[in-house]
This record gives sequence, structure tokens and C-alpha cells, in this order.
Amino acid sequence: MANNIEYRGGDDKVIFIPDHVIDSYKVVKHTHPGHLVYETGHQLYNISNHNDYQSGYKGLFDAIKDEPLPVHGFVAFSLYATYQGAIMKYEYDGEIMGDTGFYVASAFPPNRWNDQQWTVEQVYNPSAPFALKYPAGYYSDELRFDGPDVSINKDIYDLMQQEYNKGNVWMAFDTRKGDLTVDDFAFSINKWGAEHKSVNLGEEYSVKEVVELKSIPMAVKGIIYGVPSVEWYESVSPVLLTNKFISEMSEKVLEYHKNDLRKIGAGNSLDDALAINIKSGKPEFKLYDTKQFGEDLVVVTFPYKRSTREGSDLVFRNGMELLVRPKVGEIQKQTFVIGKDAGNVTIKNAYNAMQQRSFLLNKDTNEWAYLNFKETDKQGNHPLETVKGFDIRKVAGPLPINDLKDPEKADDLYASLERGNRQHVQAGEKSFFIEASPKHDTLRVYTASLQKSSIEELKKAAGINQSTDQVNKQGVANDASSQKQERQKGPSIS
Repeated sequence: MANNIEYRGGDDKVIFIPDHVIDSYKVVKHTHPGHLVYETGHQLYNISNHNDYQSGYKGLFDAIKDEPLPVHGFVAFSLYATYQGAIMKYEYDGEIMGDTGFYVASAFPPNRWNDQQWTVEQVYNPSAPFALKYPAGYYSDELRFDGPDVSINKDIYDLMQQEYNKGNVWMAFDTRKGDLTVDDFAFSINKWGAEHKSVNLGEEYSVKEVVELKSIPMAVKGIIYGVPSVEWYESVSPVLLTNKFISEMSEKVLEYHKNDLRKIGAGNSLDDALAINIKSGKPEFKLYDTKQFGEDLVVVTFPYKRSTREGSDLVFRNGMELLVRPKVGEIQKQTFVIGKDAGNVTIKNAYNAMQQRSFLLNKDTNEWAYLNFKETDKQGNHPLETVKGFDIRKVAGPLPINDLKDPEKADDLYASLERGNRQHVQAGEKSFFIEASPKHDTLRVYTASLQKSSIEELKKAAGINQSTDQVNKQGVANDASSQKQERQKGPSIS
């Protein structure tokens, strides 16, 4: 997902990679009674804190799972990230104030009484380049009087200093754009006095603002850059201003990893994030992505590591980590480590494997892969195991599936099954779902309502009646085929 670089506009930007400076992630619940006065009644609750992106998303998923439905009034959950050396602050409506934190994702309740599915949306990607809220000059220590839309002069600056020294620490000013003069400012010892004087300032219909003076230089910067006065005195974490990106980068390395991301199904949405992370010179970095498969949300992490060999500019992707929030069932997490052929595993392959399905890992050798859910390592991962020799065309080809009568549709069906998909098919007038089961040299068959069925039922739907022996010959697993596949079962590769 694209971050805010384009719509921040101009070249005067402070760009950094949030993931390099994020300290922690937190899940926040935001409630509002739902009455007409939007400005009042907001409540924020810190639900949980987390050390990394994946566990932060897991905390968000857990929070919405535990929230009773239907909700009353306004209820939403947000996943925020805090920066190193900064305290995150909020606006009255729950939004992050200025540059004090990073907005990762939001979750909203169902909009229908009979719906149980929350909507989760990513807001910004912490692995992609991000720009601070205001132009770079705003964060500089240099004192200047000209901003993008507003200018003041030294007479105004001197007046602010004189009034402040007299104890008139409340200032009223005209917020219009353009060149301001001393006639656009008034001062008082208290807020009420400044508000009273603001009536006679500037142009008749322009907006006046009253603010307490705590720092003259910061007030000047706030005025000329059009920053809301509530943010004038909020400091920005120094780590956001010190990101350095090396000027040289191997184009071959970048192109290789761009193509790799396309091959595994990430597309080109992470190109900018990939390039700027490589340029950062960090020995290790991560890229993040989200995918929607049906009604299941998949959160993906790609960890990268730079070669430690002197003079080498190589970068390696170390597999991928998936967090899946299914419409039905428990939240799942699995790491796929690059090993023998496992670098070819796509995001969709990995997702399908986590749904207990198999996919084609190596087309040349007819090697299929699946997760062994009977085994779990110390990190909670299931090993990825392989089996060779399963030919989906030989197993599915003889079946009376309508799409197999058309060569082009047949190729699409085989390709979908090879990716590990559960595929909708028609047999006669009846609907089924099928998926590959290479370990047992057969197909799994489900009804239109996803109840377990069989190849025999599929054939009956097409008007074909056969004996059990005949059915076994055309794909139903028997003891002999199971023993054969057990002999050909490959090693665990994750």
C-alpha cells in the first residue's frame, strides 16, 4: 500500500522508514456515544502493547474477536506504532497528534445487525517510505520568516519578544494566508484578554486564533507553516530526522528482488519500500504487505538480510511470515523458511497450505507441498512436507466436470488446483468444490455448502454410476496408492 509521500507534495519533505524507528505497537479502542455533538464524549482505551508488526496485528485481531456484537454507539479499534524517544499523543477524536506516532491499521464493526465480520483496513505500511506531516523547514532550527503560504517580518518577531518579556504571554492573530503585519497580532496577560482583543484584528471575516506563547521561535514556525497551534510545542523524535540513505545501490540486486516479489504474488506495491530499505544500508530489514483472499485477511512479513561478506552488495530474502484472520476459525500464524525449492512458495500457496490444502511446488518433478499439522516446532510452526509423482491432469481429467470439456477452461482449472485453491466446479447441473490431495493421490470433494462429499457423488451428479472398483481406478485413494505415496514422500523443508 502506498504511504503519504505523493499527497504531501513538494520536494521539501523529511522522508524516513517508520519500521526503522518504531519502538512498539499498541492496540487502542475508541468509543463515542453516537450523539450529534461529535466534539464531546470520545474515550480511548489502551488494549494491548506489542513488540513487532505481526504481534501488533494479532493483538488487533484478538481485540475485535473479544468485542461483543452488536456494538452500541461508535466503537472502533486502531493499531498504532510509537516512535523511539517520543510520547504518542492524541487529538480529542482519537487521531494521532502531529508526528508523535504512526497509524498502521483500523477495525470497524459490522454495519448490519446480522453480520459478525469486522472490517480491518491497513492505513499506512511501516516498511514503506513515509513523510513527516510538515515541510522539512518546519523541523529545522533555522529561524525564518517566510513560509509556503504565510510570511511575517522582523517587526512582528520583535513585537512578540517584547510582549512576552512584559508578561503578555497570550497572543491573538489573524490566520489568513499571505503577508501578515503587526496589525494582525494582539497580546494579553491572559486568554480572555487576548480573545477580547482578537475581535479588532486583521480582516473582518478572517479566522482569529488565540494561543499561549511558550516559545517564540516555535510560534513563528507554526504561523508561517500553517501548523495548528495545538501542535506548536510538540517535539519530534530526533530519530525521525536522522535517517540516512546511501546514494549507491546495485540495480541488479534491486531488479532481482522486484521480480522475486512479483513472482510470489506481492506485485509492484512494495517497489519503493524495497528500494529505500536497500539504500538505507541496514544489515536487516522487513517489508510488510496485506492480502485479502475471499473474506480472509492475510498479513505478510518478508524478512531480508544483507550479505556479511566484505565488498558484497547482495541481499537475501529469508522466507516469509503469514498471519491469517479467517472469517471462521482461529487466527493462524506460520513462518515459511527458504530451503529446497521453498523460495518458489507464493503468498497464495502459503495461505492455501495454512488452510490444509496442497500446492504444486515443482512443476518439472510433479512435487507437491503441504503443511504437516500433526507436528509443531518450538516457534509454533508446522513443517512443510513434499510428495512427488501426483499428476493433477491424470487424476482430475477423467472426471465429468463441465469445465474439462473446454481445453482453455480445463487449463485454468488445473492451474488453480496447482496453486492450492479450492475450486468451484459443475458436474451436470450440480455445484461442487474440489481441491488436490496429492498425499493420497486423489481429490477432496465438497458440496456447494462445503460439506464433505466424494468423487462418487460428483459422478452421480453427472449421471454416471460405477462400481466402487471403477471409482477407485479413477482417483479415489486406496491402500496401494497410499503406500506408494508414503514411499515417495519428500523431506520436510521448513
